[in-house]
Amino acid sequence: MRKRTVIALALCGMLLAATGCRKETGNSQQAPAKNSVAMVSAAGGTPIELRYVPEGFPLGLSVSQGFALHLFETPGGNQGFKTLPPDSGNKRYYDEFTIAGQSHLVITEESNPTRFYFDENRNGNLTDDRGPFAAEKEGLLPNNFTIQIRYDAEKVVVPYRMWLFGSPMGGVRFYPVCHWQGELTIDGAKLKGVPKLLSKKVASTVEDLLVKKITPNLLSVSDGLQKYLEQKR
Repeated sequence: MRKRTVIALALCGMLLAATGCRKETGNSQQAPAKNSVAMVSAAGGTPIELRYVPEGFPLGLSVSQGFALHLFETPGGNQGFKTLPPDSGNKRYYDEFTIAGQSHLVITEESNPTRFYFDENRNGNLTDDRGPFAAEKEGLLPNNFTIQIRYDAEKVVVPYRMWLFGSPMGGVRFYPVCHWQGELTIDGAKLKGVPKLLSKKVASTVEDLLVKKITPNLLSVSDGLQKYLEQKR
């Protein structure tokens, strides 16, 4: 007897990149489609196909806020801007944005909709990257943006949807609004140590126990990932 268990992995970006997310190509201004997939497998294990879901975190996980933007009206001399996009006539704000352990130059443009220029390759040139990325709603803030983050070591680019909002403490903060989801099939009849005559009767119980073991591990991995990213800031 088989039981199909949906495992929702709230590991936006870093973990998937480190384990083999497929690379998006081209210079599209649109976010990857909802059915973007990545293959993740442990050493000697069966690969699990993960689907990008641009929605909130699963499994009841909490999300910590990160500092995003100051909205400076002119680029600072120490920020490292080298090449800017052609002037559109709209008001722009210039910042250095740290996400997933790396600092990126960004330009937030008050167009309709708001556009977000993201220095994906961190070379100071904001004309040779994917984007600009359009906001999902009218107005500047609060708003959702989906950007694409490059991980040079793993040679991958992954989507990252975030919620940007003004903070009463000053500046603009953000938190992720995305996760990756896959299905893990457990065949209780093939578990070692279970007699064949009893396998059908105990399979369901064994599968439930395995799922209860897996879920805390996923939660601990997510917590560890968050601490790692915070240390990299």
